Amino acid sequence: MKIAKLLELHQDHLGPMCHAGQLGDGYLLQKNSIYRQIRHKALAAKATFHENENPLYLAFSLGQLNTILSTKKIPYFNNVEALRILNSSLKTQLEWDEVIDGLKKNFVFHESCHLVARNVLGPLKTPLNPADQQKIIVQVLLEESFANACEALAIKDVTDPVHRCFYESNSYSVLIEERSNIQRAFHDFKPESFFLFMHLWFLASNFLTDQIQDKDFKRICLLSDLADFAEKNSKVLRSLSRISLTLDDRFKHVTTHLHLKLLGLEQPLLKLFQFDFLKTIETDVLLKENLKILAETATNPSPPSEMKDL
Repeated sequence: MKIAKLLELHQDHLGPMCHAGQLGDGYLLQKNSIYRQIRHKALAAKATFHENENPLYLAFSLGQLNTILSTKKIPYFNNVEALRILNSSLKTQLEWDEVIDGLKKNFVFHESCHLVARNVLGPLKTPLNPADQQKIIVQVLLEESFANACEALAIKDVTDPVHRCFYESNSYSVLIEERSNIQRAFHDFKPESFFLFMHLWFLASNFLTDQIQDKDFKRICLLSDLADFAEKNSKVLRSLSRISLTLDDRFKHVTTHLHLKLLGLEQPLLKLFQFDFLKTIETDVLLKENLKILAETATNPSPPSEMKDL
């Protein structure tokens, strides 16, 4: 794919809610339903978006999550201008594969997912109370898992090379090989139930689960209202649940520990995770309702024609 063509398509799809300096943003808002809905909900939660403003994010983005969530200021980089200048300086046209490895990606989508999840699940209780420690750990990982699920499942709409290029520059995860399976699941199951099913499996993965245990599979099916479907579609659902195991191991062990440390939870992960995290959800009526709200948020999006500035 020629960079010149991508820049042309980027320009053609500029419109309400999109960022002119964020490569492919307008295209994704029009073509990708989950991406679009997260932007709607982030704006509704009073998020603002800022170009090249936060030098700390540039230096160490993973250390800025708490600041982003508290200020609701989501940073992004102008990678469009960089590509325009570079492409115009050469006699031969650049190809996408020549720049993607070195291009500064934008993670507005991922950070917005965190903000949307925090807005629904509510603020974390501070200062940290030992009695609330398990609930706080579950919420922090639910927020991360919501972003994981949104990024993984939004691949269902990535049906052409242009969409793939733009999605690659705006997402941590690009599971293109799972697209047909995910598309089929959204058709075969109630979309919000399937999303919640995957959200909970990403939660299990973030809790360092590396195998699909029968008892956990049944509990997650029940929590996501897929227990009846699971009787006839167990093999399919088990296969889909394994998508959650694609999360980067170093991210789960190192970055998650950093986030928890910044909240005052400094014990080793394995010690912090020594509790039944699914029980925390099963016994909390409000949390279960809020998880359903998040699933509906991701799967019942507004059409492109309703995009407007909020």
